[in-house]
Amino acid sequence: DDCPDSKWYQPPLPYNQFIDGKFYPGQLTSNDVDCTSDAWSSSGSCTETFCTRLSDGETQASLVMSIPYIISAVFSPPMG
Repeated sequence: DDCPDSKWYQPPLPYNQFIDGKFYPGQLTSNDVDCTSDAWSSSGSCTETFCTRLSDGETQASLVMSIPYIISAVFSPPMG
């Protein structure tokens, strides 16, 4: 497996890949990858790892970003 296994950073996308019968020359970018498509998210290559970590990162970020709103919802009514 050529993909890095650290959970602390997004894995680099591979070079020169055939995905779903289409050749992508050079290094893939995040704009090339459609994680909603099974061809990208289930391919068994670094794109699968990329999509999994992208989804996990979005979930973690949304939880962190919701904290101020939760605090406001809990403490605003008692404080008036």
